[in-house]
Amino acid sequence: NYLLATAKPRDWDFNSQILSDVPPAQIIERTVKAKFMDCLSDELPYLLKTQTEYFQILPDTSISAIVAIDCPTDRISKLIMGSKGSRVKQVAIAAEQELSHAFRTTVRLKLSVKFNQQVKNN
Repeated sequence: NYLLATAKPRDWDFNSQILSDVPPAQIIERTVKAKFMDCLSDELPYLLKTQTEYFQILPDTSISAIVAIDCPTDRISKLIMGSKGSRVKQVAIAAEQELSHAFRTTVRLKLSVKFNQQVKNN
């Protein structure tokens, strides 16, 4: 193999424990958005804005995070929630599983869907 034959021995650029140069909070946000893309149709996932509100690595090396989902309208917020919160719960569980696999530790994830608080004047 050419690459192995021409490679020069040297120290690694990153510690062996580092999985990515992307911050963990950003990985969590992207994973949540990807899971919404899996279960929502058309342009809906692209209208959502995700933001990490809380991120902590706990003493047992597990990760706890809260991600806020900002929706442009209350109608979209209701679609995101699903019946009795079933859709957002499904996304949270799928994202937790994916992130636990990626980070190789337990991930506890809560999703907070933000409703538009604008008052309409008639």
